Amino acid sequence: MIFPAAILPRLEQVLQSPEERSSLQALADVAFGSLGFGLPDIQIMKANAPRFDQYNGLRVTEAAARAGMDPFDFYCRLVIESKRNARVLNHTYSGDRGEEEPLRDVLRHRLCTIETDTLITYGGFQNPAAYGTFPRVLSTYVKAGLFSLEEALYKMTGAAAERLGWKDRGWVRRGCAADLVVLDRARLQDTASLDDPARFPVGIEHVFINGRHVLDRDSYDAKARAGRVLRG
Repeated sequence: MIFPAAILPRLEQVLQSPEERSSLQALADVAFGSLGFGLPDIQIMKANAPRFDQYNGLRVTEAAARAGMDPFDFYCRLVIESKRNARVLNHTYSGDRGEEEPLRDVLRHRLCTIETDTLITYGGFQNPAAYGTFPRVLSTYVKAGLFSLEEALYKMTGAAAERLGWKDRGWVRRGCAADLVVLDRARLQDTASLDDPARFPVGIEHVFINGRHVLDRDSYDAKARAGRVLRG
């Protein structure tokens, strides 16, 4: 993700050439300095490379220190050995420990809709967003005053459906799919954190997908297969 698009077709060749890698590191230093973002903000969630799996959950700089390597060289080697399949979490603009202003500024913008591109994976260090994105919006960020509960709900349902041009999703009305959540607003809370990410939220009592009752408090019907792929 941090490499210029122009070098991607020959990325491995560039990363294994000391001269080209040195030039690339100089470019990265300038770019990181301009963005206020760098290797200390990149957390290895699943290395997908046997020699590097021991570093799952660590920031690149932490892992490099343990390996006795320069952080940039470590990152390049991780890219090569994982065949570009290392899974990482980029902090700072995605939020960090107690430092979420860039994220919150985006979320509160009137044109922002809310989604998550994360999922619970087999192995590795989990992304807390896979467990708590929507409860966090509806509890933590509503309580923080970023928006009202109603506006938060609209951002993640009707507004998203309108932007994608979907007519049968995003609303509770006749003719729409019965995708419904029953929650206890007084109890609703995300519990996943950066240090302990694999924690489910509390306060969600029922979930219906396409009319199928898939979650009944602590009972989840893993065989329901109620969802389907939506194509724009």
